[in-house]
Amino acid sequence: MTSSARHIIGKSWTTVCLTFNNSYEKKEDIAIWNPLIRKYRKLPSEPIDKPSGSLYYLYSSFGFGYDPSNNDYKVVRIAQFYEGVFFEVKVYSLKSQCWKKIEKQWPIKGICSMRSVSLNGAFHWIVEQNDGSESILAFDLSNEKFGLYRKPSDEADFVLGS
Repeated sequence: MTSSARHIIGKSWTTVCLTFNNSYEKKEDIAIWNPLIRKYRKLPSEPIDKPSGSLYYLYSSFGFGYDPSNNDYKVVRIAQFYEGVFFEVKVYSLKSQCWKKIEKQWPIKGICSMRSVSLNGAFHWIVEQNDGSESILAFDLSNEKFGLYRKPSDEADFVLGS
């Protein structure tokens, strides 16, 4: 694997998911690594399909986690294109060992945070909607569907307990 930049996408139990920006081949390599047994598996390369009407690929945002409902580890890749309204979403399942394209799109302008946060079996990103407001985009690992949630407007909305 000839690569330059390395990033940890996420971790789950004893498994770590890494991405490598392969500048020579202009692609992103992804590997799942178990440091306890010192073994890794490079995921099969999956092309980014540029939607019609889109000019440039901008970047990808990733999520990695365990799906307890299906006893499976999954990697989610959201490729965003320069125009900001085009996205391509693909999920890799370690159990089936293949990528699957998620066709459902959502009304957002862009992903504000490239890193996802994993909570309760779902990945979460801060996103900008078409009207300029920010929301939380969640991707449920078990049913592989997205949900869009209102983000608290300011610190006053963050009340824990009574």
